[in-house]
Amino acid sequence: MVVRGEGENLPYTDSYVWHVKDVIAVVEVKKNLHSAELRDAFAQLKTVSAIEHSYYQSGDEELDDPDRSMAPSARTFAEMTGRAVSELEGIADLPYEEEAVFRALLLEQMSAIRVILGMHGFKSERAFRSSMVDYLEQNVGKNGFGPTSFPQLIISGNYSLVKANGRPYMTPLVDGWWPFYFPTPENPLKLLLEFIWTRLDEMYGFGRKLWGEDLEMEVGRAGFSVRFARSCVAKRKDGRFQCAVYVLQTDGTRARKLAYGKTWAGCDTKRRTLLDEMDQGVPIPTRSAKLSEWLPYWLDNVIKPRRKLSTYDNYEAHVRLYLVSLLGAKRLEPLCVSDVWRSITTTIRRAAVAAPSRCPACALRLCVGTG
Repeated sequence: MVVRGEGENLPYTDSYVWHVKDVIAVVEVKKNLHSAELRDAFAQLKTVSAIEHSYYQSGDEELDDPDRSMAPSARTFAEMTGRAVSELEGIADLPYEEEAVFRALLLEQMSAIRVILGMHGFKSERAFRSSMVDYLEQNVGKNGFGPTSFPQLIISGNYSLVKANGRPYMTPLVDGWWPFYFPTPENPLKLLLEFIWTRLDEMYGFGRKLWGEDLEMEVGRAGFSVRFARSCVAKRKDGRFQCAVYVLQTDGTRARKLAYGKTWAGCDTKRRTLLDEMDQGVPIPTRSAKLSEWLPYWLDNVIKPRRKLSTYDNYEAHVRLYLVSLLGAKRLEPLCVSDVWRSITTTIRRAAVAAPSRCPACALRLCVGTG
């Protein structure tokens, strides 16, 4: 490993441990790197990614690392797409495919450099690439095989596979496709140093004194390309089918929502429904939101722009006086007609009136129908 800081000594041993945020690079070394060893090394490095993801999603206060800035990712993204993103809030305004690329670049910047180093290996570049293709084909549709899951560098003897994540190598998007992985016959140790020195430069700002003014360019060939999709359908171990769609949330962000079906066609129908709602700008909570959470958004984003002000005022009053107090704790998905009429009956009894007011029921029916 390449780390920063002194680490923490394990009692009664000569071993040390470092916090995941202090790990700069992890190198998995194999004496011989062929198909079996490639799969094993991939699995070993995926445990590093799992630890990192757990840390970055933990909400730990130590995540605010003063040595990290999104500027390198923004620069790489601009070079790849021709679009400039100056602030984190601007990411959500990008088309989904480009937002996914930016977030992948950001994750690449934060994560440790992962390297598979095979002292000896495949006899030809073609055999190296074919082995990689076979491995990927065996894992199509499985989690953990997206572009950010690949090591930044795989070395097999005299041949290497390099990730074009902008640190330091970059490739522009081609018709929406990101050529993120390419083979090269360049000196493997030179490639390794390029990755490590680039990371150190981003963290500590070495500048031109480190890089110099050389005009040499490494040779790369066409390799593996990826295009991010808003959704996909895959078969689960239990025989059912699962689709994953990145949907709009009420706060303007996107999140991954899962839906299930007994058949591929049934699951695909649910997938298309979610995509249609996304295209219409309808937010879809990834968890079943409470009515008290959904109604304010419905009033401001569905009713206010489309109805008269008097209608909005009428609905707002009924939401505030009736729906939130009586049904606010209910979640949207299991909400049914009996819940609505039960609340209306409760209101009638409390107010001791002769006939129920239709307005609360109308407002609730409309908000459920449009949301």
